[in-house]
Amino acid sequence: MKKIIFYNILVFSFLYSFIEILSGTLIFNKIDCHYLLCDKSFTYKNNFGFYKNGSNQYNRNEFGFRGMRKKISEIDFLTVGGSTTDERYLNLKDTWSEKLESIFIKNNYDLDVVNAGIDGQSTIGHIWNFENWFPKIKDFSPKYIIFYLGINERLFESEISRYDNNFDNSNMNLIDKIIIILKKNNGITYKLYNLINEKYFVEDKINVGHKIRNSNYILAKNKKIINRKQKEKLYKNLELLVSYTRDLGSVPIFVNQKTLRGITIDGENYAQDEFDILFHEKQIADIIKNFSLENDIIFINLFDELQFDNKDLYDLVHSTPKGSEKIANFLFKKLKSKIILN
Repeated sequence: MKKIIFYNILVFSFLYSFIEILSGTLIFNKIDCHYLLCDKSFTYKNNFGFYKNGSNQYNRNEFGFRGMRKKISEIDFLTVGGSTTDERYLNLKDTWSEKLESIFIKNNYDLDVVNAGIDGQSTIGHIWNFENWFPKIKDFSPKYIIFYLGINERLFESEISRYDNNFDNSNMNLIDKIIIILKKNNGITYKLYNLINEKYFVEDKINVGHKIRNSNYILAKNKKIINRKQKEKLYKNLELLVSYTRDLGSVPIFVNQKTLRGITIDGENYAQDEFDILFHEKQIADIIKNFSLENDIIFINLFDELQFDNKDLYDLVHSTPKGSEKIANFLFKKLKSKIILN
């Protein structure tokens, strides 16, 4: 009886492992849909005040994109960035990517602007996109790729970040490592887990992670200077993004970001705490600007040229529909003067 049980468990384990491999992404070089939320649709409940019913719809298509109107081979602009590009808690029509498309259409340019923003991504995550996502999509070659860059760069921290789909496995136990592998594989095990979890444990409306933040500023005394090594690290990432973009047959466009986490009053910088976040954002914005000018990259200086107010950003970082419209109008004017529109 013990032998029978043992051999049955052995055969079951073998067959299940075989099915896990066949149904997953790691071996067959498929898109990591666990990370990219391909073919997903959510309703997010929020209290931001710009939707009467207190919720918004969030959808990503089979390729992991938001707002794709044309065929995959006919994308005009792909927008790449973190949560300020993804804009998860805005309906599609209210995102700056979609508003930019609407402005193009209103001005008789039938252009498709497709959103590839991923929450939390820095340039490290954007590089992951080119190495693990975009090459797996057949006939994918956008005319332009707009990189909305800056505020997620972690120059004072380790390059390992779960937000960039990287994990530091050195201190993990075996069970945690297996769980990460199963998630990344997105095979039968993780699909069954999601099916059961979504059916019995997840509400239809998911509470959002972002919170409205009060603009209570204090004098920011703590400045951190980005050193040469940290600057070189960001330069290297930007160089890779340019190279990968051109390998796709696309043209890179860099846009540096800003937030309201820090402001200037009478020549002094103020922030939510003593860390001078405005000084930090300015350093990164200038690195992106200087790199673009030195390498003849199409560059839009949003950090220095666009002003936000409290109605534009609901948490000092992420756009309201009004803020997204301001970004889209600004980008349209700049793009119209910098590139040839067909």
